[in-house]
This record gives sequence, structure tokens and C-alpha cells, in this order.
Amino acid sequence: MGFPGSLPRPARIRTGRRGGGHRAARRDPPRRGWSASIPAASAATDRYDNMPVSSAPHTVGQASSDMARGSGAIVVALPVYNGAGHVEAAIRSILGQSEREFSLVISDNCSEDDTGAICRRLAAEDARITYVRQPANIGALQNFEWLLRNTQGEYFAWAAHDHRYQPTFLAECLAVLEARTHAVGCITGMEFLVEANGARWVGTVDQGMSSPRVADRIRASMRGASNVCIYGLFRRPALVAAVGPEFLPIIAGADWLFAFRVALAGRFEVIDGQLVLALLLGFEETLGADGRMHWTKEHGRDARLYDRNHGRRYRHMVSDAGSAALGMAEKCHVLALVLVRWLRFLREWRAAPIDNRMRAMVKSGRYAAAVPLFLAYAALKPIAALREAAESILRRVRRAGPRT
Repeated sequence: MGFPGSLPRPARIRTGRRGGGHRAARRDPPRRGWSASIPAASAATDRYDNMPVSSAPHTVGQASSDMARGSGAIVVALPVYNGAGHVEAAIRSILGQSEREFSLVISDNCSEDDTGAICRRLAAEDARITYVRQPANIGALQNFEWLLRNTQGEYFAWAAHDHRYQPTFLAECLAVLEARTHAVGCITGMEFLVEANGARWVGTVDQGMSSPRVADRIRASMRGASNVCIYGLFRRPALVAAVGPEFLPIIAGADWLFAFRVALAGRFEVIDGQLVLALLLGFEETLGADGRMHWTKEHGRDARLYDRNHGRRYRHMVSDAGSAALGMAEKCHVLALVLVRWLRFLREWRAAPIDNRMRAMVKSGRYAAAVPLFLAYAALKPIAALREAAESILRRVRRAGPRT
């Protein structure tokens, strides 16, 4: 999953425990996720449609300029835009949590459907809900940020209008954070369901995100489905520090940049079991035998341009790592991990092969620009081919002579 309105990452989806890294201890009571025999798509969502809400009166928020101060230690923040088809089921699954002491703040990003009417009706029935409608569409990322900046509470969690939560989700995450004071946040596994064709798979944040070593956390933040950590339960001060004063840039893959910043900030705990069902709406994708998502719909944008824009997040990762409060050795290690990942990205997604691009740069005298591509070539080509490329470059540099 990503931010509403953004594309999921077209990459390998893995299931189960990740190899390596620190593993959180198993806790009691046992996890109660979706059963091994997964029901049909309609049954998976209908199970939440009839959950009751309380009948306590509540005053609905009047304007987006009002400060939506959630009461209680936990604030669940729900950004939504045109979610009339699913938002009620999501809200009911949140209200049905076994942990009752929380507030739900909904920020409607100027929806054009019946989202507002649904949210107002539920807010009038349950005192824990505050509904605020933005006067204009402020953008998906800005809606996430608005909720973080305009609520208060010791713990904070973003929710999604296309998610369904098991009743123990908040209670189990809160228990882990209270027991493990070092953790910046916590989440369980997720089950993903493509609404269009019923395709399913399980995605979890890599267990390495809970490692005490920052290098292990950085590796984990770029693997599996670690970007879904954005929908976990966080300690608010740690979350605010992680996103920074300028929040997240508007780029493809911003949720992966978020996972990277959380990994820099501290340990993120992962609970066994799938206590969240995430619906993928408006997409038609299948999980192939090779473990990769195969896209059958271009979503109105050029896929090659999308892949190229995804690479921008690595520039932000380099900047974040360079300014992080780490020792010199740790900082160099993190920068090296990001560079390697960036080079792999270039190798996989750039249209022209790396060796051809590198040779073209050398031929035109752009030696400094060819260095990162040369490193990628070194990491991904056999030794014999590397030696041949190095000798070719050296011959070309000698013939070119010193640049004036």
C-alpha cells in the first residue's frame, strides 16, 4: 500500500519471516489473524459491515481551520477522499477495537461523493469521532500531514478508508509499545486483497526493522512490504521527529522514504499475525509465479516515467542519512547501503543498460558522472566483464589526455 492516490511499489512481494535481522519475541495471547483458509472477497469485507457504534452524541467539526484535538492517549487519524464505498466499514472496524480509549479524527479532503454524509452520521452516533472537512483538496500527503500536526495524544496512528482492522489491533500494538519503551512504533502483518480480481497475498514489515543496529533496520526498510509501517501505531514525539518539519516530499515511493526515516529514528516492532486487511481499489494486478506483481492496467500514467520518478527517493535517503545523528562509521555504512540499493534500482529500471550509458558518458568526457554507473556495473557484472570495461575506460582516458 502507499498513500491514497499513489501507486503501490512494483516489486517483489515476500511472505512470512524475513531472513536475518532481529526478531521480536512471541507474545501472549496468541495472535488471531485471518484464518489459513481465506474466505471470498465479499466475505472478507462483509464481516465488518455490521459492527455496532455507540449512540453517544457528538458535535461534528465545522471547518478544517479548527484544531482537531483528539482526546485520550491514542489518536487514530483517517485521511479520506471519495471513499464512500468503503469508509463506513473501515470506521466501524476501528470503533470495534477492544481498546476503547482512543479518539478517531477524520479529515475529508473535500470529497465529491457521499463520504461527508456517512462520516457525519457516524460522528453524531459516537463521541470518539471528530469529522473535519477540508475547504479544498489539499493533496493526499498534505492531508496526512494535517492530521499529524493538528491532533494531540501520546500515541498516533494513520488509518485508511480501504482497511479493515481486527478488534485486537490497537490493543496488541499498544501493549508492545508500553512493554518496549525503546520502540518508536509497532504494527502487525497485513493481508492484501485486490478488489477487482480477488488476488491475495500477505505482506509484513521486515522483522529487521526491530533490530538494535541501524544498518539492519535500514536494510529491512527497503525490503518486503516495509512501507506499510506508515499504518502502524507510533509514539507521537518519535513520529514527528522522524518525518521532520517539512514532512515528506511529493514523490513516487514517499511511503518507502517514510520507512527509511522510521528506521533511522529507532526500532520498529513487528507483531506476528495479520490483523489488518488492506483492499487495493481500482487496480488490476496479479501475483505471478515468479513472486512479482504483474500489472495489467497503466493507471493513466507512463510506467517508465513512474519507474524513473521512483528513483528520486534515493536522493532524499542520501540527504537524510548525511544529516542523521549517527556516528561516522554508522553513517558511512548507511550511505553505502543506500548507494548499493540505488545502483540496483538503476540497473533494474533504467531503459538503457548501465554499461552502454557508462560508455557513452566516458566517450563524451563525463568521467565523474560515469563513476556511480561504473560501481553498479562492478556489482552486477562478472569479474571478466568488469576487467574488460575498466581497461576500455582507461584506454579511452589515456587517449583523451588531460582536460583543459
